[in-house]
Amino acid sequence: MMPRVFIPMSLSPLADGIESIELTGRTISQLLDQLAERYPELAWQLRDGDLLSPRVSLAIDGDLAPRSLSTEVEPASEVHFIPAIAGG
Repeated sequence: MMPRVFIPMSLSPLADGIESIELTGRTISQLLDQLAERYPELAWQLRDGDLLSPRVSLAIDGDLAPRSLSTEVEPASEVHFIPAIAGG
């Protein structure tokens, strides 16, 4: 069993249209590294250097999670990157 990463619909074109992918990483940083290997443009939208991009929030197993790239995930975790909503 591996963590399943769900791709926001607005970003799925950057990942060949997939909705989700199973990856072997145990931290958010490792998951993003693996995404970057396969889909560099997608990873650029989710990561800002050593930080999670301000354009997304993070939910793990249905709960909002810290924005730290060192946040750990379990093998059965569902990881969602949620696009930030801007308004004014």
